[in-house]
Amino acid sequence: TCSEWTMASPSPSSSSTVREAALNRRSRAVVMGVSMALILCSVIWTYADGAAIIDESQNGTAAMSLKQETAKNELVGDSDPPVGELVSRKSAEGLNYLLYLPEQWTPKSEKKYPVIVFLHGRGESGGTSVMTEQSLPLQLKTNSTLRKAFPFIVILPSCPWSCAQKNEWHPNIMQRTTKVINEVATRYNGDFNRVSLAGQSMGGNGAWEYASSQKGLFSAVVAICGYLRSNLYEDHEIAKRLRLPIWVFHAENDVVIPVGASDSITKAIQNLEEEGDSGRPEMHYTRYNYAPGPPIPEYEHLEGHGSYELAFRDAKLFAWLREKRCAECVGPTSQAFDDWIHVPERWQSFSDLM
Repeated sequence: TCSEWTMASPSPSSSSTVREAALNRRSRAVVMGVSMALILCSVIWTYADGAAIIDESQNGTAAMSLKQETAKNELVGDSDPPVGELVSRKSAEGLNYLLYLPEQWTPKSEKKYPVIVFLHGRGESGGTSVMTEQSLPLQLKTNSTLRKAFPFIVILPSCPWSCAQKNEWHPNIMQRTTKVINEVATRYNGDFNRVSLAGQSMGGNGAWEYASSQKGLFSAVVAICGYLRSNLYEDHEIAKRLRLPIWVFHAENDVVIPVGASDSITKAIQNLEEEGDSGRPEMHYTRYNYAPGPPIPEYEHLEGHGSYELAFRDAKLFAWLREKRCAECVGPTSQAFDDWIHVPERWQSFSDLM
């Protein structure tokens, strides 16, 4: 069936409230001074039309070593983590991640739970302290009403600081994440037919690239204020590799990653049908007129980039993710990873630009 193209904005009342809060935050940001804004922002990539894309630079807090956090939070041995909490874990291959089990989860239940894999942005690389102060992790940590009805197992891998330096989710981190997904889903009754991938900012780019490279794992992908790396590949190359339901979110007033980045990839996906490709996936695009900055004092001046604060408060998104199923996704035997982006000839030309 033809995919549905949706365009949405916050309601006038919610937009007014958000805008008023944003104005208050901006007034505080002025006190911090323009120099602080310049320090916190760095120009990192360009996309197809040449517009600069900027993202949060690490502010020191995000650089906190996970060693201390893991020693404080990680469970010892094979005991199950507490439900309804974000718990620090470390895989056998050394990947640090947060794990969330829904409050309804019990070790003796035969019920299968849907899974969300969450990819953070550049500024959260190297630790989990900043990750948990915004977006979906913040909701899981502070919103008791959400937790009571939230049915998902959530896996939140932590990309090391080298990811921020290259502004990418490394393919080896993606493959380690896949192993963690398999281990968690097997142990905690995760539903292999319903493993969705969501990412924001650098994680939005990671979601596009991970979903296009990893076959037989994801039932849906959510890309929020993301972008593609047009110096490595064309939009249509990604589009042709995506054969799963997609929901894109972005705000027109995003000063970090211009909304044109999401416009470009959604247009490429739409064009698949016009080019005679009958495999065009189901796609939704929520293009907000306005979004606030991130809810962190150091970053709140980055107006429009907090579209994930709106997206992860949308009950329709979670209902949609629950419904999406991948019949052929049955576990490790159905999976294959194709690192088509980092092939030598493609990557060498990119490395020469660095």
